[in-house]
Amino acid sequence: MIKHTLYILLILVFAGCGRKEKGQYIPKDPGEYVGNDIKQMSELNDDAVILIVNGVSFTKKDFNDTCSVFDKMLRMKHGVPLTGFNPKAYESLEKMRPNILSRIMRSELVHQFAREKNIQIKDGYFNEVAANVLKSINRGHSTFDSVCAEMGDETVARKFRTLAECEALEFSLRDLFDTNGILNIAESDVISYSNRYMKSIGEAERKNKEQVKQLEEALEKIASGVDFAEAGLKYSDSKDGKEEAEFWDEYYKEDFDGEDNLESWAMTAKKGDVSGILEMDDGYSIVRLNDIRQDQTDPDDESSTETVWEFGRIRKDLFESLPQLTHDEIVAALTEGRKERIQKIVGEEIMKTAVIEWPYGTNLFENAKN
Repeated sequence: MIKHTLYILLILVFAGCGRKEKGQYIPKDPGEYVGNDIKQMSELNDDAVILIVNGVSFTKKDFNDTCSVFDKMLRMKHGVPLTGFNPKAYESLEKMRPNILSRIMRSELVHQFAREKNIQIKDGYFNEVAANVLKSINRGHSTFDSVCAEMGDETVARKFRTLAECEALEFSLRDLFDTNGILNIAESDVISYSNRYMKSIGEAERKNKEQVKQLEEALEKIASGVDFAEAGLKYSDSKDGKEEAEFWDEYYKEDFDGEDNLESWAMTAKKGDVSGILEMDDGYSIVRLNDIRQDQTDPDDESSTETVWEFGRIRKDLFESLPQLTHDEIVAALTEGRKERIQKIVGEEIMKTAVIEWPYGTNLFENAKN
């Protein structure tokens, strides 16, 4: 339930460029910064300064070296070689790239703030970060240092350690700001959380029973002669319920992967048949087999055919059934939530006096604005 991340950093992506007043920033959606913007980065020299954090400059090379850190970590995670093109690692890195500069900025701000407050990294916290790193990669490493060594490039390994130290420092800073003992979980907190959680479980079960009841009613209407599409209009939770009832999708044999209930019914269904209530990945469904045909897969070979199933369906949302939690799992969930609250306080504090300059635009790729 509690997911460990490699770097627990608040991603602050800023808009605009040029000089900012102390503590002022505008959070932006990182999704705005993908696509053609990245191409403009290639026009800059390696020594071009693209970020200044309280007077400390970072160049395009710093950015590229940090990208290399994440590239190597992603390759380790996917269990692929650290060199040569790999589509999985490349795709993952491209999704992260627009946020990497803000991670560099965050890391520098945390280190500066820690130095100002004379906060040292606690061994226990760095060990926790190191353990999370080892869990996240598929390499068989037993120590953080061995991960650094496999990276091969001393500069990249050093930046990797800096990012890891940033997370450990944030844990230490979190202790500094936990003045009210937020992380002390009382038994009354556990009981209160458990009661709310159990109520959520019961509510999900009640809603799912109601969804099934609605589909049972829809089946009765269809059996009595109501048009399948009209039933979809009335009972489906899909935005275009009638249209989806008329035509939902076409499946080849491999498309059934992961949809065992649908596959089991479709293998014996005849054209025009209507299923019972099927539990599928995206909800409860009543499915109609609109057509079943053989499509030619090779235009030069009439004997090469593949079966295609065409479906319509009526879908109801499936409310996720939550698992039962142990006492320790509840404590862990409460602790994680409270850590995030304090992490937000830390982020707000270090930004109060920060002066950030983006010579080439906050996303690296915009032209500088006057």
